[in-house]
Amino acid sequence: MNHRVWVIQDGARQHYIVPRAFQRLGMLQGVYTDWYVRPRSIEAIFARRGGQWTARQHPELDSSLVQSHAMLTLWQRIMARRYKTGEAYWEWVARSTAKWILKRGFGNASALYGFIRNVDPSVFAAARSQGIKTIGDQIVAPAQIEMAEATKMRQRYPGWGTGEAGVDLARVIEMERRTWPQLDVVLAGSDYVKQGLTQCGVSEGKIRVTRYIPVGTNLPYVDRRGRKGPLTVGFVGAVSLRKGAPYFFELARRFDPAQVKFVMIGPVQLTDEGLKHKGAVELTGAVPRERVRDWLEKFDVMLLPTTCEGRVGSVLEAMETGLPVVTTPNSGVPITEGVNGFLAQPDDIDALEARVRQLVSDEDLRIITGNRARETIQECTMDAYCRELATALD
Repeated sequence: MNHRVWVIQDGARQHYIVPRAFQRLGMLQGVYTDWYVRPRSIEAIFARRGGQWTARQHPELDSSLVQSHAMLTLWQRIMARRYKTGEAYWEWVARSTAKWILKRGFGNASALYGFIRNVDPSVFAAARSQGIKTIGDQIVAPAQIEMAEATKMRQRYPGWGTGEAGVDLARVIEMERRTWPQLDVVLAGSDYVKQGLTQCGVSEGKIRVTRYIPVGTNLPYVDRRGRKGPLTVGFVGAVSLRKGAPYFFELARRFDPAQVKFVMIGPVQLTDEGLKHKGAVELTGAVPRERVRDWLEKFDVMLLPTTCEGRVGSVLEAMETGLPVVTTPNSGVPITEGVNGFLAQPDDIDALEARVRQLVSDEDLRIITGNRARETIQECTMDAYCRELATALD
């Protein structure tokens, strides 16, 4: 069946990969989004000033199919200060956006695609009542799983994390529970997300795994053979409890810094108490995107002991450059243990250490594993993603 699909998304999300894919398939009916830069629009005026909203466009996407509401978005940003937690604020944003969408309707669409946590359940319910097929994208592990992992980390490392008091995952859990029954298809970005969904009671029969591809990168292969001096084990992402920063610190302490250097690239979300334990680990803080790519070239091994994800883009980019990766099943990345990378549970420090030591001590293994990682990413094409989406809908 050649569906006619409306897409609802906030932000640019993977460079608008979902509506672009449906457009390539000839299925895109329209897009509802919060902000999109078009000629002579309010968004275009703001874009002249620079900032993050200038990227809210894509040359491949037919702008005539995109509907945005700049004034609503600006009002929502002004109202943010009224909410005590980010979760409460974004829940209200979803409700207020839903009212705007439902007034406009879905035309003659046969399917509605939206991102779970960002689309109010009432929108899916209204579409379903009109006989429209509903597809929800679970971009990260369910909040119930996320809360369990966060609780575990806070108990193990009390006082290490920042912003813990402002997290209200119970609100997100309730929103997800109200959303899933309104969906005909639930898309999961990885097998890890799928497992979380089934643990939370979502029927396995309506879950489809559609793996995001690296977008906007096309990073070249980096030949890391024959390097001199200490090897570099790198990390890209928020230096936080969720990303497994304490495990990274512990692992670094087990290596001689004269032989192996450990570097973490990304914003630091740990307290002074947590940072007391970093040892010889180098923290760069947040860096511009182009500098992240420079660091990937310097890395010899990538280590990400993350506890809860959907599908980590930084790891995909690392693999694209031919960088061997040690991570966890919770990262959601397409790694087969011992083939194109290495996997271990985030809190299994001994297993993580063994895998890192294997790579550090064997240059040939690093090169072979990195080459296989790059081959894996090269198979994740836009055409392949389009086929997965089309299959999921049918």
